[in-house]
Amino acid sequence: GPGSLEERAAYVDEIRDQLESGEFAAGGETVTVPGAVRATPSGLAVVGVGLLENIEANRILLIYLSALFVFAFLSVRLRSVVRALLSMVPVLIAVGASSLVADLFELQLSPMTAVGGPLVIAACTEFTSLILLRFIEERRRGLPPREAMDATASRTGRAFIVSALTAISGVAVIACSSLPLLRDFGMVVAMNVTVALLSALVVLPPMLVWAEQRGWVTHGMLENPGRVTRDEDPGPL
Repeated sequence: GPGSLEERAAYVDEIRDQLESGEFAAGGETVTVPGAVRATPSGLAVVGVGLLENIEANRILLIYLSALFVFAFLSVRLRSVVRALLSMVPVLIAVGASSLVADLFELQLSPMTAVGGPLVIAACTEFTSLILLRFIEERRRGLPPREAMDATASRTGRAFIVSALTAISGVAVIACSSLPLLRDFGMVVAMNVTVALLSALVVLPPMLVWAEQRGWVTHGMLENPGRVTRDEDPGPL
């Protein structure tokens, strides 16, 4: 009958256990299957359960590989391991938060939604990269760290918030589908993009200001990379 892959997995596992033991419960009695009889569960439900189990087994590995590749690319592109690490902190927070939110709302995992981790990494990295690069541009114009972040938020914040909301709205439409697989996919992806956006907006700005006050963000990128300890320090560096 209709049901989630998790529910069907329980039935498939029970059938396999009974086949291995050779005993079945039927009508309140235990029936022993003759040794010459061999059987195995099959069909579309078994294929779906097997696919889900394989993806679940490799889901953590997919997240680790995605984070590793993104970190390597950012280290080369930004020419700094420190800047790459600053960009990755909100990304990793978003990955963990999305899993917690999915458990909280009991969102069903499927072969389509099991790749949510790499999706969160991709979306959140886009947001953090935009904020970081724009922040560096404002610092090059001579603004102190806090003012540079305020300018970054006012000039780019609205643009990528609108971009993120349109993406969330477009994917959320899929959640209206009558097909459970597509409905769960739309809900999970929309939730993942929302968490990625909030993580980039809430975590990254104060972290960049804190790090730049110690000269870590724009190290080697300004004409005078002297340490800035107060937001009130005037003049271009």
